[in-house]
Amino acid sequence: MPDEFRRLTFSQAEFKQALEADPAGAVNKVPGGDITVVDTVRSGSDFTFEITLFDYSTQKERKVEIGEDAAMEALAAHCQANSVPLPRVSR
Repeated sequence: MPDEFRRLTFSQAEFKQALEADPAGAVNKVPGGDITVVDTVRSGSDFTFEITLFDYSTQKERKVEIGEDAAMEALAAHCQANSVPLPRVSR
């Protein structure tokens, strides 16, 4: 049986949309603004996403940390809501 490797890539707008629409509520409300930077931060064996947003109306930058599991759940829900096929098993 052949192996298949897929990598899903999300734009910053899709990532923010997924976080804002998270049906499970795992992600706290994301502040307004455009995502300018998404960094991964490692603390011990845990990963979090540090998201920097810039709000043009207030001319202020904000940073939000979101856990890896919460972000992955939000992205999976976003894929299901938009009919993006996901593999049944991941590595």
